Amino acid sequence: MTDGTGASYPKYDTATTFTFPSPVYVQDNQEYAIVLASDSNNYKVWISQMGDIIPSSSRTISEQPYAGVLFKSQNASTWTANQDQDLKFTIYRCKFDTDVVGAVPFVNDILSLNEIENNPFQTVNGTNKVRVWHQDHGMFVDSKVVFNNTDTTVYTGTSAAGTVTSNTSSTSITGVGTSFITSVDYSGTALIRASDNKVIGIINYVTNDTTLVLKANASVTISSGVAYKLAPPINGIPVTEIYTSAAANAQIQHTISDVDLDSYCITVTTNADTTGYAGGSGVRASNNVLYDIAVPAIQSQNFSDTKIDFTMATVSGKSVDGGETPYTYGTAKGIVPNVNNIFYNPQVVASTVNETGSGKTVTLTASISSTNNALSPIIDTHRTSLIAISNKINNPSESNINVSVLDNRTVFTGATGAFTFANVGSAWAASTSKVVGDQVYYLGNLYTVTIAGDTGGTGPTHTAGLATNGTTTMLFSGKSTTITSTNASVCALIPTISVGKYITISSATTTGNNGTFLVTGIAGNGTSTGTITIDRTTASGTSTIAHTGESAASGTTVTLRTLFVDEIAPVGSSSVNKYISRAINLANPSNFFRIKFAGNIPSEANVLVYYKTSPVGSTLDLDQTNWTLSSPDTPIKKVQNGDGTFTDIDYSEEGLPQFDSFAIKIVMQSTNSSAIPRIKDLRIIACA
Repeated sequence: MTDGTGASYPKYDTATTFTFPSPVYVQDNQEYAIVLASDSNNYKVWISQMGDIIPSSSRTISEQPYAGVLFKSQNASTWTANQDQDLKFTIYRCKFDTDVVGAVPFVNDILSLNEIENNPFQTVNGTNKVRVWHQDHGMFVDSKVVFNNTDTTVYTGTSAAGTVTSNTSSTSITGVGTSFITSVDYSGTALIRASDNKVIGIINYVTNDTTLVLKANASVTISSGVAYKLAPPINGIPVTEIYTSAAANAQIQHTISDVDLDSYCITVTTNADTTGYAGGSGVRASNNVLYDIAVPAIQSQNFSDTKIDFTMATVSGKSVDGGETPYTYGTAKGIVPNVNNIFYNPQVVASTVNETGSGKTVTLTASISSTNNALSPIIDTHRTSLIAISNKINNPSESNINVSVLDNRTVFTGATGAFTFANVGSAWAASTSKVVGDQVYYLGNLYTVTIAGDTGGTGPTHTAGLATNGTTTMLFSGKSTTITSTNASVCALIPTISVGKYITISSATTTGNNGTFLVTGIAGNGTSTGTITIDRTTASGTSTIAHTGESAASGTTVTLRTLFVDEIAPVGSSSVNKYISRAINLANPSNFFRIKFAGNIPSEANVLVYYKTSPVGSTLDLDQTNWTLSSPDTPIKKVQNGDGTFTDIDYSEEGLPQFDSFAIKIVMQSTNSSAIPRIKDLRIIACA
């Protein structure tokens, strides 16, 4: 059709369609307006006028089709209503199927590689096992991990002068214009073709500036000289064994072992040639996200005629010191959005390399339905996420923390100099007269007589404070078994051992002196005297063999196990979850204190309470004093996971030497990160 100016325009029944990027939701019994605005007067719109004839027909417009009103404006600010005119438009609404339930699945996104600690690769000279320090990695034994670096030249190499040729039947590389002697710093350096980052081989040694020898035949024949790059090794280990495969020029998937909360081990082919930490900054690694609580953060709108139900299918994780089976896909279970949903065992969002053929490791499904075909529930997909919360807790021991090839360090042997196994004091014997100050040992414990008398019929067994034995009173004074030396070499090495670490004694003349034992004390001047006090119970906790006096100890080796630290250590330990009080200073000396709290302790969890005191007149800082384990007055009543019952737990220590300052430490452990101990209402009472 044409207007009075001759311009053509669509017929009144030819619609101009406006499609919105998302549905426009309107409320019932609310007024809305369709507004047409433009900076140009070249646009026209069809309207109706009461009494006019519909174009191309003989029908008169005799009534308003809707209850709406047409407004006009010259300035888009002041509007004038016209009761006899209306805009021609057609609105289409959604018509929802009320006979079906829609399923909207949300799955976890790909987990990106995260930058980890600086120099994260820990190596020991002569071994091919590498510990990777990676905080909160969320992985388990036999999980897969891949690495890259923010600086890709770490594994793709840095350009060097000249060109090289190679042959797959030879280990020899010939260079033209090269300076191998100065450019190749380390055996184990990767030789890489510059054009495609293909690894030609791993350098064994340099013959001269134009000739070098690979550790194996070249992976590619290069007849005409090409530019090349060099990538130095990591403590002697080629980068092609950590980042990329020399054969496939592809990312390596390592299988991990010896997992701890913030570390794990990988095994490579080449032994390290240096003990220490390497890798520099910018190392990135894949990781899992472990969680014990899930909060589906979902923005949705529901109405009386609609319904939304949520289910979530998860995959099992594993606590660091637990026995769960990881990577088991579970069935979908109901879940409540925007609140804490607590699991009885840890779950995991797996990295891509740890996803199995079953697919994604979290699937949140929204089931939506309506009984009104004009109405649907709404979910804002741009504001939908999963908040995953993990409890960081462990149950460490010497055996599950230390890795022998990485953490065992020989301190000294019988060949280094003389040292002697001995027990402080005299062996306890029944019905024996004792005077004040006498020291006796029994089952590896040392006791000091404070009230004279005769010993009883059975040995003392208390491990804190005073207790009677026959008619005597004895004060627990620590452990009795010692390794002593006056040899300068040995005395200089003894201070490198610290309280709370374990040592392994091997090849002792007396077989009963062999084993792995907890260090409870270190003394000496570092030159002419030195003493190591140990708990004669082995690391497994099963030995009852007291150490036997043994002089010279020729051929005996003492090995320090470096990583695990027991809770008796004055500072630091391997348990990650603990409460430590500040030093509590008393106005008047005391020899007694009591600790009270309410505890909710699941069966998989444990709570250990330690204390340390500063005797009256002592100048020793509490930070240099060992922690002592206290026993509860009655056995702790444990609960099933999910039972929120709290019970009162008391600890009492009586008959202690007079002290005017003390501190306590509460250690919380668990083999199930979803079953954690909870403590409240802590009270500490000291009596004068």
